[in-house]
Amino acid sequence: VNFYSRWPGFFCASSRRIFLECLQQPLSLAAQQHAQGRVIPHAQRRHYVDLLRAERVQMLYQPIVDLRTGHLVKVEALARLIDIDGTLISPARFLNAFGSADLLRLFEVGIHQVCAVRRGWEQAGIAVRISLNLPPQGIGDSRYHDALFATIEQCGADPAWFEIEILESMDAPLDAAARDRFFQNLRLCGISVVQDDLGSGHSSLLRMESMPFDGVKIDQGLVLRASHKDPQRALEFIYHLTHLAHALKVPVTVEGLEHQGLIEAAAMLGADFGQGYGLARPMSADRLVDWATQFRYDVDVNAPRTPLGALAGYLLWDRELGALGRWPDMMEQFVRTPCMVQRFIERTGLQDPDLEDLIAKNQALAMQGNAGKLYQRTRQEVIARLSAAIRAQLQ
Repeated sequence: VNFYSRWPGFFCASSRRIFLECLQQPLSLAAQQHAQGRVIPHAQRRHYVDLLRAERVQMLYQPIVDLRTGHLVKVEALARLIDIDGTLISPARFLNAFGSADLLRLFEVGIHQVCAVRRGWEQAGIAVRISLNLPPQGIGDSRYHDALFATIEQCGADPAWFEIEILESMDAPLDAAARDRFFQNLRLCGISVVQDDLGSGHSSLLRMESMPFDGVKIDQGLVLRASHKDPQRALEFIYHLTHLAHALKVPVTVEGLEHQGLIEAAAMLGADFGQGYGLARPMSADRLVDWATQFRYDVDVNAPRTPLGALAGYLLWDRELGALGRWPDMMEQFVRTPCMVQRFIERTGLQDPDLEDLIAKNQALAMQGNAGKLYQRTRQEVIARLSAAIRAQLQ
């Protein structure tokens, strides 16, 4: 808020300066509360804390699938509070109500439940790793360390069953040396450390560069933009973030895969693992065994069946075309091979003569490389047609 006066030095008077300083405090508090999210009424906050202290907590588990094989490789444990009437309360509603001690208690309760169900899964033939969320302020906190390892020892669990996800919500209040010691201790015991929400902000990229992560998860907000706003731009981001992580020898999980098109696109762009409603929703521990026996993965990265998969394949094809510019003979052979859009048309039986003609024109121009203006024009037309088909399919 800016204040102006027609009189020079009007706000220099001590009384007015004191008034403005007093006004600054409630305004700053209001701005801070707005930045942190909605304000939770005291009674509601008290209710959530009481549920936690009564251990009315249920852990749900969302499968994470290998996008190359379709095998279940791990699950993410997600906490819910159980309300008095039995309904489940999501973290988006209760996490902001918890202080430091409450977050630690939630972590402790979650660890106990996870250890118990993991042993049951193993007896049923489901041997998967379990990913647990750790608040950034828990990094290096001996209380979290003790709670984790005491529970693992008490349950007789193997530490290699677990991995820890570091949330992007805030920076850990630690110097780099203390942070690295914390991570090293986890790794020495076989526990992996994963960065959550890569791509959600500038700080996530800094973390990826400075912290020795064993894996990263691409932010689902970025992924969902591939469907709703700008498919080409979002797919390009996913591609580059995936290859940046791979250059650092770090596997990539893509979150937010809500439908078949996103699953196809993530697999085609080189991601290692996928998570989202299109694969499976979070579920109770007893349902996971049935889900694992019934789940069937139906993605062929060489023959997409959705417009979004076709667009991802086309962007990769265009990138490979540019890389072959120095080898004309190889480029000609490459262009004569059906591109992903043609395979999409063949697999789905799509009747779209205009798109087929556009692809034929685009490939003919590609014989001269992908730098020409006419090629670039038809390239943008192909992308626009596929992007329109993506939006129409999701309406």
